[in-house]
Amino acid sequence: MNTTQTGANHHFVQKALLRNFCIANAERAWTFDKQDCRSFTQHIDKIASQRGFYDLPNDQDVKCLEPCITQIENRGLPIIKSIIENKRVDHLSAQERASLSLYVALQRVRTTWSRNSLRTHLEQSRDAINARRDFFEQENIEYSDEFIQSLAVQTLILWRMNMQGNW
Repeated sequence: MNTTQTGANHHFVQKALLRNFCIANAERAWTFDKQDCRSFTQHIDKIASQRGFYDLPNDQDVKCLEPCITQIENRGLPIIKSIIENKRVDHLSAQERASLSLYVALQRVRTTWSRNSLRTHLEQSRDAINARRDFFEQENIEYSDEFIQSLAVQTLILWRMNMQGNW
């Protein structure tokens, strides 16, 4: 992870994917605004994107997830193109299927909804853990922000496993 591309317009849906939905000979596609309940055309630079969406600020500087995401996208995009061209998936190798799975999983979690859902869950977990602070102190369990974050992430993993029936 590095500091390049911080503050840039980061897409939650890759522009190369959006091009498959563009109006002929234009980098524009139809979009639907759920809040205003209206349809309109828009340049793909402005669709499914937000400035600094993948920036991770910390005390020293700002790191950017975009280069890591780009690596996954670069492996998945040729596979998507192959599926579109062949109109089938049975020609994919096991490695291509694995790369495509990672690509699809990335698409699932890179949205504002997913980010807000994770943030809400982590905040609720933190609050629940903080409410039991006396228990941790009584049991002489180290109680720090890192400990709280670790417990919150563990509860999120268990919650996801339960939701997916992998419990």
